[in-house]
Amino acid sequence: MKTNVKRTLLALAVLALTAACDRPKPAAEVERDVAEKQSEVAKDMADARGDAIGKMTSARNDAQEKIQDADRKTSQAQADLLKATADANYKLAMEQASGARDIALKKCEGLAGDQQRACEDRASADFSTALAQAEKNRSAQTPPQY
Repeated sequence: MKTNVKRTLLALAVLALTAACDRPKPAAEVERDVAEKQSEVAKDMADARGDAIGKMTSARNDAQEKIQDADRKTSQAQADLLKATADANYKLAMEQASGARDIALKKCEGLAGDQQRACEDRASADFSTALAQAEKNRSAQTPPQY
């Protein structure tokens, strides 16, 4: 008989639990659960939004630093190129002036006395003018150093 009572009580307990599962929660409890879930989701969204904004800000700052660094490197490379071009043009002008002077002095050898001295003076003056012009051109083509 004890076994029958136990079985009956167990059956009633299972029946009570099963019956409780089929019943909806009271509206107040559902509203409270929904409000809690909404609050939890809102907090999670706020946290995610904050993380995303932080990561975007960091990425933007990194990108701006890289762009500024690239701009500095580009500016320096352009300045280096301008200086190298100015130096190369100066060397070419110097070679041309030196060659023109040497040719003029060779031509002066065919003259005598005052004519030879005047020819040599003219060759030297032309060389000095060419040197001054080459220096002026190099200065104009070379970017200022900061």
